[in-house]
Amino acid sequence: IVLADDNVSEETSVACMGSMACAMTRIMGPIKQVSCVGTKACRKTHVEGSKLVKCHDGHERALACLNLATFETECLYCGMNGCASRINQCRLKLLGDGDVAESYEKCTPDSVVGNCPEILEEEMKLEASTKLNDVEGGERRRLRR
Repeated sequence: IVLADDNVSEETSVACMGSMACAMTRIMGPIKQVSCVGTKACRKTHVEGSKLVKCHDGHERALACLNLATFETECLYCGMNGCASRINQCRLKLLGDGDVAESYEKCTPDSVVGNCPEILEEEMKLEASTKLNDVEGGERRRLRR
């Protein structure tokens, strides 16, 4: 369990990087950002009170945020191989100006949801174009063999 207390500012970030990095962890804010990067990085993780949660760079069969990953955040970034699409795999409750959603909704893969900085939309586009280039490059390599 990671708790932000009186000694931790709202500018604190938590990085869960690598396979199973923050699996089965509860992270409570206020926290600026939680990054879930890698295969099953935030598997069964519960995040409360973060301004931003970023899930990306998992594997297509073992996403970064899955198996009941639960997020109560202002902004959720689900990048390449980031979030599962079923509510029992990845769920979200958006926080905002005093309003809290009554129930969870499922995460949306390859999307930016909530009150997010504009730069995240650009980051998503860049990540998508990189993914497309990787696929095209991989096909070319297979054709040459």
